[in-house]
Amino acid sequence: MARVPSGNPLQRRVNGSPRQQQQHLQMLRLRSDDPIGPVPAQRKKDEEQRGEKHSRVQHAKATIAKLGGSLKPGLYGHIFDARPVGGGDLDPAAPSGLHAYTHGALPGTVVAVGRQGSAGGIHSLRWRAAGGGATKDSTMFPTWMPAVHVCTLIALKYPAARGSDVEGPLYAEDTKTYIQHGQDIYSRITKSGDTVYPQ
Repeated sequence: MARVPSGNPLQRRVNGSPRQQQQHLQMLRLRSDDPIGPVPAQRKKDEEQRGEKHSRVQHAKATIAKLGGSLKPGLYGHIFDARPVGGGDLDPAAPSGLHAYTHGALPGTVVAVGRQGSAGGIHSLRWRAAGGGATKDSTMFPTWMPAVHVCTLIALKYPAARGSDVEGPLYAEDTKTYIQHGQDIYSRITKSGDTVYPQ
């Protein structure tokens, strides 16, 4: 039998002789009249807790389905493709926008020059047009966030950013919890003029 590090006295007893192992198991069993009751070896969710979590996830997915593609086209192009909000192509002399990745990558029209902060969280990216030109510093959503999640958070926070009306209920809290993976991204989204970005 392999030895377990000596720092755990319960394991040392289990690794002993068969008689010591039996005594150890008896020691762990609690008497039926013990007021504390049995100590669970692992915390398990009951059916109600599992049902609540399943409901929250389904609410989030329903909200994402409604809002993930709802941003105005000009705003979408500005955030993901570095195009002016009013339309048109990226101007190398006066770059604008670019605040999110698509599938974890930048569009082919831009080149990263430097980054400050972890790409796994909200960070700052210095970039320029692929053919050269002026650089711009943009605050960016994390690289791991899918475009539909970025769009959903923006559309939840700023309904005027939506290009169309949305029917039915939106589950904001469930959706924010599901999308953010424990980070605080939603409260850091801000609006300035026609654009929206994390800060």
